[in-house]
Amino acid sequence: MDILATGEIYSIAFGDPKNGWKFTVGKGFNVNGDWLEVVEILRDDGAFHLHGTIRYVVWVKKEDNEEFCWRYFENHKVDVTCKV
Repeated sequence: MDILATGEIYSIAFGDPKNGWKFTVGKGFNVNGDWLEVVEILRDDGAFHLHGTIRYVVWVKKEDNEEFCWRYFENHKVDVTCKV
């Protein structure tokens, strides 16, 4: 089974709408007093081809412009919105 190609991801939501997580590129949020802005959301195709898992990775940027992988979700029910 192969997964379908997606375009550039704009937002992603995990879990149910009331208690789940939603991340949108360009939106920010506070974590322990640090302001983080979502800069990119990627689907990790390597994880699928190597392990058969579907993984989405959320990259964020701190106020000092340091970018890092903040969180990833593996084999979760997701709602993905791609840029057109």
